[in-house]
Amino acid sequence: MNRTSFAAIASVARKEFLHIFRDRRVLILLVVLPPIFTLVFG
Repeated sequence: MNRTSFAAIASVARKEFLHIFRDRRVLILLVVLPPIFTLVFG
């Protein structure tokens, strides 16, 4: 992986994290759904 592709991946990841933390509903889903799925599908 060269430096340019790493920079592109890092910029996309940064953008996605900003969108997730800006939208509270998505953040709640990311925190609540995994334990629920673990309990249901165990």
